[in-house]
Amino acid sequence: MIVFFFFLRDLIALLPQHNGFTVRYDWGSQDVLNKSLLLKSTQNKYPLIWLVNNTVTYDRISNKSRSKTRLVFATQTDDKDQLNNFQYQTSYSNILIPVYENFIKLMDRSGITMIIGSNSEYQLRPNYSVNENGKGLITIWNALVLDIEIEIQGNSCINTIKF
Repeated sequence: MIVFFFFLRDLIALLPQHNGFTVRYDWGSQDVLNKSLLLKSTQNKYPLIWLVNNTVTYDRISNKSRSKTRLVFATQTDDKDQLNNFQYQTSYSNILIPVYENFIKLMDRSGITMIIGSNSEYQLRPNYSVNENGKGLITIWNALVLDIEIEIQGNSCINTIKF
């Protein structure tokens, strides 16, 4: 069986470092996200790709998993008091958009993944802090939120990818 979030984790581990930092990946609910952000770690927490809990369809005959997926590409806001143009120049053009573009290359070229359809929806969210039932992030992010449908094939080898 293909465990979607583990395969995605292994693929994202292939992304190149960005400005000397490894792109981190994790998944889960808002509560799990906040726990993850609170953990003291020797590694940098950003840039981060967070997989929001999702439903996966698994075809056991073909050994493929497919999911309409929401991924949040995030970095900590440099200065939350600044307006969108500053946020775009510091976080988006320098960090989040290049990481997003490498992720799309990874999905297109890995040999085991396929983006379903030719469209994906994304939203730039400067000074992003989720507020759901009074619960929000414990930090403020600049984020790129991507909604995309991904299929993972479990019977293939991962290609070597040049970024």
